[in-house]
Amino acid sequence: MNNSFDKTRSSNQSGQGPITIHNPDELKAVILDESRPLLMACMLKNEIYHEQMALVEQAVKQFEDALGVFVISKELMSCFCEKFNVKGTPTFLFFNNGKEMDRILGCMSRESLMEFITRNLETINRIT
Repeated sequence: MNNSFDKTRSSNQSGQGPITIHNPDELKAVILDESRPLLMACMLKNEIYHEQMALVEQAVKQFEDALGVFVISKELMSCFCEKFNVKGTPTFLFFNNGKEMDRILGCMSRESLMEFITRNLETINRIT
């Protein structure tokens, strides 16, 4: 696998979806090098996965210029959960400048996820 990380990759064919992170090198590059705030989605492929992924894809469309959106792959899940003390899924983590700002655990409604993202983006805008 190529260890270089291409931020323009997309996990779906339309080119309008979250990027899936497959290895620790990509994770490190994303968190440290991404200039935009980040939403990291940590989700297991279970009965709610497709519903929650649809919400993540809506976030990509709504906040595409202001937010990088990434999904942790199955292969990286245990490493990510250990490193960031994730105790359950789905968990959504919000990063800015390489640091975790906020997180939310559990199934999200569209409104809840959009409010979570908006609140964190507004906090960043007040700080800068």
